[in-house]
Amino acid sequence: MPLIVMEKNVSKLLKIIRDKLEDPYSITDCHNDAIKLACDTFGMKNEHCITLLNAVTYSDAIRKEVIRDEIDSMILELEGDISQKSQKLLNDIKSQINNPSDNAKIESPLKSHKDDSKKDLKRVFIVHGHDNEMKEAVARVIQTLGLKPIILHEKPDENKTIIEKFEKYSDVDFAVILLSPDDFAYENGKSPTEGKHRARQNVILELGFFLAKLGRDGVFIIHRENNNFEFPTDYSGVLYTLFDKSGMWKYKMTDEMKAIDPKIDKNKLQN
Repeated sequence: MPLIVMEKNVSKLLKIIRDKLEDPYSITDCHNDAIKLACDTFGMKNEHCITLLNAVTYSDAIRKEVIRDEIDSMILELEGDISQKSQKLLNDIKSQINNPSDNAKIESPLKSHKDDSKKDLKRVFIVHGHDNEMKEAVARVIQTLGLKPIILHEKPDENKTIIEKFEKYSDVDFAVILLSPDDFAYENGKSPTEGKHRARQNVILELGFFLAKLGRDGVFIIHRENNNFEFPTDYSGVLYTLFDKSGMWKYKMTDEMKAIDPKIDKNKLQN
């Protein structure tokens, strides 16, 4: 049984015992809940479960004590199993840290293209919000480099849902994510004066998709200048490039593409 499932079952059993079984007038319902959860966890052939099922025929007072004792024993076994599995997991992590030669076995959730063979970039997916100026500027640079920009809303629907359409056109080796201050939000219970601008939620969702699919090196993020902008906080190691008036962003973006496909000619930006 997975570690997290055992931990949840221990918590549930403890709650039943500590919170509900103290009431002698609610023995039947509470005990039935405890017995069902215990048997689901250990299996019907487990000796503790057999004892629990037999205890249903006992008088209320005896049944309460038997069930409490058996479930206490089951919890101790579960906690011991959890402790062993947790220790094994900890030891495995320590082993990987202490033995660099084994580190290749662990793949970072945000993998790197630098470990892959070089790609032949042909298409670049553009994830965008409501900032058309930024979207069109990025698309023009991609075209100048001889690549094809993929802008989802410009593609035919073909009777597909948004998700199906996204799945079809997201088969690329590079994505440019445009973060523009399209939304304004603040936490419940707080004043609007504490709110921040942020990108559309579909943009954040697609950012996460491409980070998982392509790794950090396959994703380039550009943002509008805004002193009250909320950046995603859960993407460690991800860099954000300012959509500056001098146009330095286009050279940085091209450098990242060239790192994946050396054939990309940066000199085309001068034309």
